[in-house]
Amino acid sequence: MDIPYSPHQIIVVKTVEAISILFDSRQRKALLPFINCENSISKAAQTVQELPNTMLYRVKRWEKLGLLQNTRNIPSQKGSIRLFGSSAKAFFVPYSATTAEDLITLAKDTYTPIFTDFLQAYVHFGENLSPTWGIHFSRQNDQWLIRPVKSVHDECLPEDTDSPATMLIHQQLQLDNSAAKAMQLELLAVVNKYSQQNSSKGKTYQVLLGIA
Repeated sequence: MDIPYSPHQIIVVKTVEAISILFDSRQRKALLPFINCENSISKAAQTVQELPNTMLYRVKRWEKLGLLQNTRNIPSQKGSIRLFGSSAKAFFVPYSATTAEDLITLAKDTYTPIFTDFLQAYVHFGENLSPTWGIHFSRQNDQWLIRPVKSVHDECLPEDTDSPATMLIHQQLQLDNSAAKAMQLELLAVVNKYSQQNSSKGKTYQVLLGIA
């Protein structure tokens, strides 16, 4: 359940141990049930499919590092159940507090695990769709166009009605500042629109969006 109050809107994280947790995709996943919510150790462990003892170890460490707090205790047949929640709604890690050599290293540390998860999900669709899946190389204007396709004779384009709802496109566009900003806002609006349609009965899709 949501915490009815938040002790801090945002906390600046500067300790090496706490930073390492936020940059570890597995630990972030385990920490998520407590972010701006309160949860018991057993319920959080069940949510992320971890053993309760593993979650207990994590929670003790996160509490010592100031990422979590004991929000309240509720009575139970065996005494009481401790509920925990994040010490802030959000955390900020200054680049200067990380061990990254430069900003590109920091970006890789942050986004490479996310991109890897995306590629794994994408490849899974391809494997189920066709054993002849491959990569199509062609020219579009003055650049290479590289696209995954179903087979040498079936490009399986996103606009095909019978193709799966997956897409991976990399393209370089020549845009002025106003057009680039308009594109950014349109893409963001699309993601926001469909994020409001989340369904517990729906399939999980990885959406990776960027413009640079």
